[in-house]
Amino acid sequence: MKLNSARALIGSQNCRAGTLSAAALLLFGCASAEIGPKLESRAAAVRLGFAPCTVSVPLSVSEMERLSELLGNPDPGSNPEWQAIRTDMKDGDELRSVNCTGIKGVSDVYYFGLIRNGKVILRFHPTISD
Repeated sequence: MKLNSARALIGSQNCRAGTLSAAALLLFGCASAEIGPKLESRAAAVRLGFAPCTVSVPLSVSEMERLSELLGNPDPGSNPEWQAIRTDMKDGDELRSVNCTGIKGVSDVYYFGLIRNGKVILRFHPTISD
C-alpha cells in the first residue's frame, strides 16, 4: 500500500489524539508489511515486559519516522520527545513500537520506545494533538 493510501485510511496529516487508537489498530492490525511494523511474538512481548501489549521488532530510525508520518505527524524530527531519543541513542539500544490500545488500566496506549538494557528509558508519542 502506498503512503498516500495509508494516510487516506488513517486520516489527514493533522491526526487528532482521538484517532490514535484507530490509527494504531490499523498499523498493528493490517496484514500489509508495508504499513505497520513487524511484531514480536506474544512470548517475546512477555519476555520483554510488554505483556499484554504488542511490541514490534527493533526498528530503524527511518522506520520510526515513516510510521510516525503514517500516524499523522508530518515532521517527527521537530518533536522534542523524538529529539531526546535521537540525542540519547547509544550502540546496543533498540527502538520499538509499543501498542496497548484496548488494554484496561493502561493510559499510555501507543508510543515508540528507546529501550536500553531491557527497559524503556524514553518514549516518543508519534501523533500530534490540535
